[in-house]
Amino acid sequence: QVSKDAGEGVISSSKTLANSIGMASRTVSMSPPGSYGWTNKIYLSPKDPLLNQPGRIKYIRIKDQYFVVEHHRSIGSQTLGMNAIQRQSLGVSSGEYLDCYPYTKDTSSAYSMKISLNRLDRKRNTMAVKSEKLEKVLQKVYHDQVFGSGQRFAADFNGTPLICAIEEMSCPDPNSTEEDLPIKMAFIAKLTKDTKISFFAPKKDIKIESESKGSNMFLDPNWKFQDMGIGGLDNEFSTIFRRAFSSRLLPKEILKKLGVQHTRGMLLFGPPGCGKTLIARQISKMLNAKSFKIVNGPSILSKFVGESEENIRKLFADADRDMKMKGEDSGLHIIILDELDAICKKRGSVNSGAGVHDTVVNQLLSKIDGVDSLNNILIIGMTNRKDMIDDALLRPGRLEVHVEIGLPDEKGRLQILKIHTHDLQRSQSLTSDVSLPELAALAKNFSGAELRGLVSNATTFATQRCIQYSKTGVTMTDPKNISVSMADFKRALEECKKSQGFGVEEDSLKNHMLGGLIKYGEVFNKISNTLTDLTKQVKESKATRLMSVLLRGPKGSGKTAIAANLALNSNYPFVKMITPVTFVGMSEMQKSQAIGAAFDSAYKTPLSMIIIDNIERMVEYIPIGPRFANHVLQTLMVLINRVPPKNSSVLVVCTCSDDRVLMDLSLKELFNVVVDVPRLRTPAHVEAVLTSPELELKISSDEVKEISKRCALPISIKQLLMVVEMTRVACPEKFTAEEFERRLLATGMRLKPKSIARFDGLGPAIAGGNQFGLGKLADLE
Repeated sequence: QVSKDAGEGVISSSKTLANSIGMASRTVSMSPPGSYGWTNKIYLSPKDPLLNQPGRIKYIRIKDQYFVVEHHRSIGSQTLGMNAIQRQSLGVSSGEYLDCYPYTKDTSSAYSMKISLNRLDRKRNTMAVKSEKLEKVLQKVYHDQVFGSGQRFAADFNGTPLICAIEEMSCPDPNSTEEDLPIKMAFIAKLTKDTKISFFAPKKDIKIESESKGSNMFLDPNWKFQDMGIGGLDNEFSTIFRRAFSSRLLPKEILKKLGVQHTRGMLLFGPPGCGKTLIARQISKMLNAKSFKIVNGPSILSKFVGESEENIRKLFADADRDMKMKGEDSGLHIIILDELDAICKKRGSVNSGAGVHDTVVNQLLSKIDGVDSLNNILIIGMTNRKDMIDDALLRPGRLEVHVEIGLPDEKGRLQILKIHTHDLQRSQSLTSDVSLPELAALAKNFSGAELRGLVSNATTFATQRCIQYSKTGVTMTDPKNISVSMADFKRALEECKKSQGFGVEEDSLKNHMLGGLIKYGEVFNKISNTLTDLTKQVKESKATRLMSVLLRGPKGSGKTAIAANLALNSNYPFVKMITPVTFVGMSEMQKSQAIGAAFDSAYKTPLSMIIIDNIERMVEYIPIGPRFANHVLQTLMVLINRVPPKNSSVLVVCTCSDDRVLMDLSLKELFNVVVDVPRLRTPAHVEAVLTSPELELKISSDEVKEISKRCALPISIKQLLMVVEMTRVACPEKFTAEEFERRLLATGMRLKPKSIARFDGLGPAIAGGNQFGLGKLADLE
């Protein structure tokens, strides 16, 4: 069996030699005596046809290994002179026949090689090998030789025989269009004086030392974020490499000189779906770790006593064994613990008689940084709830590197979309109107997982166009020509926004303004302009990271609708509306936790708005006493005035209908701006509402003026709209002032005296009110 490249070499050589020589069969013999056995060359007779054909052959291929051929007078005719390592590697003995093929294909020079070292002698003492010196020896002795992946050869280093094995190779990629040096993994490459060689010893009898090089952790020198399927996390990766991996690239001598200790652990935390698990999983593809273990936190726990702690010890068993055998030369062992909060909760926080969680934390702490701590480990923990992790685990020396994997920005979202649409672009399944930058701008606060779902959802819309439903079944028409358009992405975007974890709750906000927002006059315009200016200030001002606004006014004046409209028109990427309805049935502690979680989510985005509706009901205020939920009140007082973290701005909007709450609980002082939202106070306000295009009322101007005169003022806009709708439903043909007045009375509103006098039986009561008691007058009304 021959590899693809080897087969191409056979075809090329056959053409070169005009088919005069293809496969040649030779007898295996020993190599010439002396230093010839350390050259990795195969020697032929000076009269061998392989050496005397036009276009002299320099290389031959035997099985999947490649050798330089030269002549030597001690080698007999039709014979291959090979050393013991070559014969052993090819699995032949002296006197056996081997088929060899001329190899004349141009072979790329190796950019890097990774070579394992074993001793050929049987001495048990530990041998120190200077990697720089051995690299120069190999570059000199084996210069311009071609090697295949896995090929073994013998080398003489300062009188000590070594067996070298090619583990991995890379060479420049001529087909790449990247600006930087493009590298690809290779199975055949040529060793040159510029090839970078790294060494490792699988056994403890060889100790590799380096004066200028550290351990070669990176398998691919041309490793790129996009190749790993991760986008939008460039800064986070830079922090991880600097804090956790850079020290492991330094030689031990430099580490001692600088007094640097390796980082043993890191914690990746952040919202769900942002790439924590993906980062940890892909690290295994770029690091040269001795072992790599990915463990789900809950799988550590066991129903048997002591079994959970034993599972922790098993995770470190390989690293412990390797450390005892090789000491500081031990390879790196990486352990990834997903859902770390499941096993490392704060000690004492779990009310269980066995205290399993506490003992698991103790066992993990002792293995990471205890009496017999290991220096060849790297622990990567992942969690969505950093606040639940035991504090002792987060201190320096343990999981000391804390990296927040947050929501990607617009640039990061574009990278993620390019990754998830790579196959669609390669297969030309995207239409020309698809604009990934536009999608990245529209998909505000989408996590990586949500962007992947967006692409999948858009693909389903494109697939739907090729499906035909009939009575006989479902058939696909022309599935090979499925193409995803920009319209598919926009439809998918609207669907995905409904389930988005960090977006705008549009449906909830629209429910608070079903009839739209009616601009009833200068008072409303002043309120609207003030709030618009505040949203612009928070969005554009670097000095304003927190703005708190209180909308104060009587019930039904439109405070909630104004706040909802502000959120929908502000173009903020994250809006959270907190209403008392969502807290029904919750305890004070649960309410406080839910409010705190809403603010924490807001801090994870660069720009956010939080609406707290009906704050008096939120704190369960009752004027008798007064009584209120103090725990919820203190939570609100702290969070409303809490300055957001860096690179985050928050606008807090609260509504309140009871001035007693503001005065008794000192809530008014919490807010930067207090905006009064009054009821409708003038007939002009009523006229503006009745003639607004949002209502679409079929009513004459005279009736509008008559209603504005009769309407009891002040009146809340909510109640006015309700009476208008009652009248419209009851009298769809003709909307009159008399019908409006009758419905207004039905709601319990008091009318103006002139309006009351128009009703039969009330004239005498108004003219001589003394003959009627207040109760009788109320009955007549």
